[in-house]
Amino acid sequence: MFELTFLGHQGWQVTAGTTNVLLDPLLDSRFGHDPGGNGFDVFPPRQIDFDKCPPIDAVVISHEHEDHFNVATIERLDRDIPIYFSARSSTAVCRFIRELGFDLRLATPGEVIEIGGLIVTPMAQATLSGSHPGEWDSLALHLADRGGDGSFFTTVDHRPQARTFAQLHQRQLRPALLSYADNEQDHSAMFPWAAPRQDGASSLAEELRYLFNRAMPRDYRPQGVLLCANGYSTRGELAWMNGSIFHRDPAGAFAQVRPELGDLFFAPKPGDVVRLQKGRRSGPAGKSEWLRSLPPTEWPAHGAGARPIDPFGPATGEYRLTVEARAALADALGEFARYLYGSTLFQEMYLLDADALGGRRGAIAIVAIEGDDAATAHDRGGEVWVWDPTGCCFVAEARSGQEQDLVAGVRCWAADLLAVLTARMPAASMTVGRMSGWNWAPAQLRFELPNLIHMYCHPLRMPDAFLELYRRLRSGASPRLRARSYT
Repeated sequence: MFELTFLGHQGWQVTAGTTNVLLDPLLDSRFGHDPGGNGFDVFPPRQIDFDKCPPIDAVVISHEHEDHFNVATIERLDRDIPIYFSARSSTAVCRFIRELGFDLRLATPGEVIEIGGLIVTPMAQATLSGSHPGEWDSLALHLADRGGDGSFFTTVDHRPQARTFAQLHQRQLRPALLSYADNEQDHSAMFPWAAPRQDGASSLAEELRYLFNRAMPRDYRPQGVLLCANGYSTRGELAWMNGSIFHRDPAGAFAQVRPELGDLFFAPKPGDVVRLQKGRRSGPAGKSEWLRSLPPTEWPAHGAGARPIDPFGPATGEYRLTVEARAALADALGEFARYLYGSTLFQEMYLLDADALGGRRGAIAIVAIEGDDAATAHDRGGEVWVWDPTGCCFVAEARSGQEQDLVAGVRCWAADLLAVLTARMPAASMTVGRMSGWNWAPAQLRFELPNLIHMYCHPLRMPDAFLELYRRLRSGASPRLRARSYT
């Protein structure tokens, strides 16, 4: 018997006989790499009984992003559980996991891993096109039962494409179950030019049709495609975003495609178990004995259309910079300006002409907010840092009315910007709900500055800083999940 248990977000328990492997587990109610606690809650909320969890043979982590690699989860593991991590991850995470006392084993694309009754095949992604920012180190993973009862394949945050299935065919792999990550969100409340053009259910339905009719080979039909991702909620000052960014409706999308594609697609809840025997579904979905989702009445409501209630405050809690910190911000922005040379934003800016600019200045700005409180600071604005590509720098300008004068820009707290650019805080703590912006040339300028900040503040670019960040997240919690004993 082959069993696949959904743990939440993009986490899975894969079981073949008595072998249990956890893939990208988030086993704490919260996740994120922010030492100040500005992270996210796993959605839907779950109840976990660690004492009922079966012994674990290994943990496999696809990549280093904070919604896959979670320090609180790692601390809950028996140190005798080996951890397999993408070989393309940073030295920061490798050093950190070994410091915790684990046997870290690097998973290299193309090198098969044997774990008890499971055969794990890490694969390189077929393409980085269309992936989310900074997913360079993410593995695609195929896990199969030695006995032939079942198999599972995930491209994690990447969308499966025709090339993906060509790679599987080349390796003679035909997974019975696939995961499909729906990471799309509507951030138009903070970035108006990024508004989705289609109804959430319809756009998702079109993606599923594309997957079925154009990406998958015609002679291949899995036993099921499991829709996951977007498994988080915001809290506190940012709780309004739960009713704003989650615009996709899986149930509505499934209803649209069901007449032509049947019940191929489904969205599991945490604790749902899919069983396979001899390569085929075996009965209805079961339930995990150690993890389950709470009743829907206890879930934060997800949806779209909500607007910010109040001006956002700083994630760092710091409303003003010291003189030394302001100098450090200038230095950090200088480094960031050098990073932007040749980027997608750089190229788009150099293609703008007078018609696209509409009389505005062909420059972008970062408005670094400071003040005594959120409301007055937002009204007052902040120091305006204008990107000068010709000088490869950001220049502080004393100006007002920048939203009308400059073609595009963002607003964020100065202290948050400094913390992110120096990796004292993850980018998501600022770009999700604590940054807003404008763009007067959306047809010619995608203005992906938030995404570029994510890519800039990546462990592969600054491993030493991220190692210190991971160390600050340690709580010293005792392990709760048992390793399998072979004695």
